[in-house]
Amino acid sequence: MNRFILAGAAALAILHGAVAQAADTAPPAPVTAPPAPLTKEQQRDAEAAAKAAELEDFRKNGSWYLRCDGNPNNLTGGESFARLVGAVTLLGLLAPARELADPAKRQFGAKGVEACTRLIDDPQKGEHNVIRRLPLILARAAHRIEAKDFSGAAADVGKARAEAQAANLIGNPYFDRSMGLSFDLLESEARLRLGDPEGSTAVRIRGALKMPWSWYPKVTAQPYFVAGMALTADELRFYDQAAVLDTLSLLRAAIRLEDAGRFAEAAARRETLLADFESQLAETRESAVYAGSALTLALAGQWEQAAKRAEEARQNLEARRAAGKAETDASNVVELLDLYGVVAAFHAGKVAEARRVFTARSEWTAPSIGAAEGVAALLLPGCKPEERIGMLAETRLQRENRQRERMLAALAERDKNNRTLFSYILPYAAVSAFEAQSKQVWNTQKSKMAIMPKEPRPNGLVAYFNDGAPLTQPDALLLHAALMAKAQGKMFNFFVNGQKPSIAWVRLGTKGDGRATEALLIDPDPVIAELGQVIPSPDALAQRAKAGAAAK
Repeated sequence: MNRFILAGAAALAILHGAVAQAADTAPPAPVTAPPAPLTKEQQRDAEAAAKAAELEDFRKNGSWYLRCDGNPNNLTGGESFARLVGAVTLLGLLAPARELADPAKRQFGAKGVEACTRLIDDPQKGEHNVIRRLPLILARAAHRIEAKDFSGAAADVGKARAEAQAANLIGNPYFDRSMGLSFDLLESEARLRLGDPEGSTAVRIRGALKMPWSWYPKVTAQPYFVAGMALTADELRFYDQAAVLDTLSLLRAAIRLEDAGRFAEAAARRETLLADFESQLAETRESAVYAGSALTLALAGQWEQAAKRAEEARQNLEARRAAGKAETDASNVVELLDLYGVVAAFHAGKVAEARRVFTARSEWTAPSIGAAEGVAALLLPGCKPEERIGMLAETRLQRENRQRERMLAALAERDKNNRTLFSYILPYAAVSAFEAQSKQVWNTQKSKMAIMPKEPRPNGLVAYFNDGAPLTQPDALLLHAALMAKAQGKMFNFFVNGQKPSIAWVRLGTKGDGRATEALLIDPDPVIAELGQVIPSPDALAQRAKAGAAAK
């Protein structure tokens, strides 16, 4: 065998030698004369053709700005003035028309990365205005996620954050409440796709935790529900902070607590949500709120209250049907009550019956994942082989892995729409937009924001309206409510209309007076302390302007 190997090596050496010798003896290749230099006229024609091709490309596909994030280049006041002058002269015939935002021209994936890179990395033609530059870097991060370069996306977010820090934007309360939120949101999306849900959630909520009384940070930072992900103290604190501004966060907290098997704490939050609904909705109530509370109370071992809530859910469901106001999610209510019935049967000692009803469904979809897992955990001990069907035939880890795969598949599909990721890139809310709210917000003598009903409501519920710049509205509404409560020596409940953040519902009250949801009462002092920094009083605003003038 060794002889064959040596012979083969020798033959290979001879072949290489023959090739080299042939190359040495081969006739030289003919020399091609260099192309003749272009004449000045030809150079002008070539440059004109290239310019025409570039203009045609831009007419068809838009500028690199539109291709990067769908928004045009920023225009300074001087540039706008030059365009106005040019419009009435010969220059107007040559100047390109001002672009408008056009998300349809935004490129996707690798092409989007290329478009953004042209504007970010080119030292001569690139963008240098930091307020315009940051969205371009974040847009490139979004395009990297589309291209499944998740590590590159995280790196781009880090680059944007570093440039914002260098420009002294990080820590600016106006920036942090607007464009600054984008950093955590996009980094969170990248981390989630890298298989780090815990890190994704920690990043997503960290900025919002520093601004407990600002509505937009709480709403935009809502974490994903990832099966099997550990519930941290910070995540629970985030939901509890958000709940006083958005009561549906009570439901989010309950779902996460159920996932962690902490049913008594989950039940307490569901009961607070139900109490708040009952205090506001005198006519139409959702049966699912009662049924969900019944199930969680049963899992917490609070049987008497659980039975009461289950009966209220059934009565409310039938009353709405009889009144012709049947709920669209009636099947969900029935499913929640069926699973409550499984727990009730188990508690009554009817274990075999409970297992039979539980495994009759291949999947429980209306209850939270944690609630369904809690019931499975009750029924598994002592389960016979022939009873191990449906959810009882698998381990919890197997179900969690399948749920994670489904979620990642849904994210991958969503990433194709070229829209959702870009909704996380928020504009910068200018200081002037917040300061413009000062006079109206701090006017507690005769509020122009409160819409007083013709007939006072028994619970004192009042609507507040604000017509300021969009990103400022919830903060203006909350600060005004706090100032009104402070002026009357009271606390208050607050809820923003998520579909229309220019409207909020406010109830003034004190503990024990029965006019407000006690667990959600807000002390006005910390609200005023935080939001008074971004919407100062007219006096504080005058002092700020005086200090600014003196510094110049």
